[in-house]
Amino acid sequence: LNSQNAILTQTPTDVYALDAVRVLPFTDSGWVSGWTMDNKPILEALNISGQSLTSFTLPLVASFYTGSDYHIELADSPVDGTVWVWSPGYLSGYSITGLVHGPYPIKNFVEFSYLTVNPITNDIWIGNSATTTIIALSSDGTFRVQKNLNIDVSTMAVSPKTGDIWIGSGNKIAVLDPYGNIIKQFTLNGINGITAIAVSPLDGSIWVGTSTNLNSADKNMFILDESGNIIDSFTVTVRCAPSGV
Repeated sequence: LNSQNAILTQTPTDVYALDAVRVLPFTDSGWVSGWTMDNKPILEALNISGQSLTSFTLPLVASFYTGSDYHIELADSPVDGTVWVWSPGYLSGYSITGLVHGPYPIKNFVEFSYLTVNPITNDIWIGNSATTTIIALSSDGTFRVQKNLNIDVSTMAVSPKTGDIWIGSGNKIAVLDPYGNIIKQFTLNGINGITAIAVSPLDGSIWVGTSTNLNSADKNMFILDESGNIIDSFTVTVRCAPSGV
């Protein structure tokens, strides 16, 4: 779609159950991930005309059971353009020509995971709601960070300016610097069920969404400053789904 909500392209893909979409900055191409009809994890690149450029079958743990908690997540590196893919139990890095990093086995991270790439260190951060531990790997698979936050990771996002990692769960937020040191942890009074966080590349404000019922009049979107203070809040008519965007 363009900015006027007009459809530019509508095309079928090899992905039957779509999980994630990433548009590569300054290009006319993007990546989609998900599952084929026969439940194989897949990564596919498309151009803006809807033409399939390439596709790859992704690694998968042998004991994997197909279910709604298993998503194929994507994150792109602003440093080198690598598209990082989390498939159940593995982290892999791809370019348009194929696999360039990994696959790296990630034990105990089989469920749906949140994925983001730090623009300062180019490390790949992974977390999920099945564990209170968050990890970060370098592009060569070296573990850079492995930290227990004592909160489930319901969502996370990275600041494009500072590289700080914002992590939300329930009504709690933890903020880590690019190297895994905890900068602050705090509780947001009156907020519960944090499911989405995004950091503005323009002013560094933090946008927090919650899982408020669609029929509720309660506010479910909050804007924080970089210190964690609520500077605005409002109601949107959709439930904020879990996201690592």
